Amino acid sequence: RPYTCSECGRSFSYSSAFLKHRRAHEEEEEEGKRKRRRKKALACPAPHTCPRCGAGFAEGPALLAHLRSHAQPYTCGDCGKGFGGSSALIRHQR
Repeated sequence: RPYTCSECGRSFSYSSAFLKHRRAHEEEEEEGKRKRRRKKALACPAPHTCPRCGAGFAEGPALLAHLRSHAQPYTCGDCGKGFGGSSALIRHQR
């Protein structure tokens, strides 16, 4: 058998079978990398934290976008309740 996997020692007679086998090793390796990245992300506390609700973000721009979600520039003239968007205010006023 002319095709031998250097990773596990398995031999193959056809290059197509060998290449399919190698792709399986590569996919296993990629899955392992994804799992390690996710585990690392879960273990590291987010450096940017929302002062209003405590939500954490890895990057400053994500925190800034989140902070805008707390802004409520549309206020009901009847009850004073604030809303993040005009459509929410209109829905409230119905």
